[in-house]
Amino acid sequence: MNKIIFSLILIFAFVGITNAQKHHKDSSTLKISGAADVYYKYDMAQSKNFIPATDNTLGIKQNSLDFGMVDLKIQKSVGKASIYTDLAFGPRPDTKPVDPQNSYHIQNFYLSYQLTKKLSFSAGAMYKYQSFEKITPADNFNYSMSKSWVQNFLSNPRAGGVRAIYVFNDMVRLNVGVYNSVDPKAPSDNVASLPAYGVSDFVAQLFVSPIKDLQLSAAYWYEAQRNNGFHTNFQANYKLANGWKLGLDATKFKCVDSLVGVSSYSSAVLYAQKSFGKIFSLGGRYEYMDKTEGPSVTNTFSPGYYNIVTFTLNEKLGPIALKEEVRFDKTNAANTFTTYQDKNGNPTDKATQLILAAIYSF
Repeated sequence: MNKIIFSLILIFAFVGITNAQKHHKDSSTLKISGAADVYYKYDMAQSKNFIPATDNTLGIKQNSLDFGMVDLKIQKSVGKASIYTDLAFGPRPDTKPVDPQNSYHIQNFYLSYQLTKKLSFSAGAMYKYQSFEKITPADNFNYSMSKSWVQNFLSNPRAGGVRAIYVFNDMVRLNVGVYNSVDPKAPSDNVASLPAYGVSDFVAQLFVSPIKDLQLSAAYWYEAQRNNGFHTNFQANYKLANGWKLGLDATKFKCVDSLVGVSSYSSAVLYAQKSFGKIFSLGGRYEYMDKTEGPSVTNTFSPGYYNIVTFTLNEKLGPIALKEEVRFDKTNAANTFTTYQDKNGNPTDKATQLILAAIYSF
């Protein structure tokens, strides 16, 4: 809590100093935006004490009201230089919450410089690549996040590093960066060959828009340390007539670490959305994930797959967005990765949950 209070004091002090200097001819506008959300989640199994391991997929609390996160974005530009920070408060952005109500994360905090009209550089803490879904509910159509996105999130996609963005033209853009590993050797590992922190992760992402209303993205993500392996990701977004939008996000992670058993997986997520005027929109999401054990694990985990269907109804009422969502999860009975439980706390191969959420954006 002290960290949160101290951070807010610094933010408001910075805002005050900037506003005091707003009439300086060389100063630019300070941009502040953000969002906050509350939700109610009902577990059809009526489990009162079940807290899923991947809590940020659906939210921590079962059959009760809670808040997801407060997001605060601050941006300031002067000439060719700019600074950007994105602060998150609450349990939603926390992968391993100890005190989730007081959880606090710096999502992004980096400096950028526009070297030329086409080339820019950024340095600081940032997301390694641009994903299809976002951590902030205001930036997503669905309130819950796909299991594929959460699996990437658990691999720590944000880290300190340096990134270059080159815009070839209106149709082609390339992001390339090198980042610190955020998964160093733990003292309990007792493996001398596992390295500690270092600039060892490489990420490249290419954006292509070959035709109008169609955007493609291919990402390559190499992790050099504990989750040693290779991520490949492909995304496609297409806007059709009559308010239809289609999307695809396919990811594959290959674990190559022979010392630590880490789950390899492949996934595909399909999105379909339809707007009905300026207020109502309806969307469906289907995802499939196939998880296998790491190369060093023998007879420890049974491979598992997931089939998940989500339907979300959105209402846009000025700065407030309402989301009503139902989600059906199904996995194989032998999957030891699953965290689904019935009302008695026993493992099960399926789950059905209803979510009602309200999101305020400013």
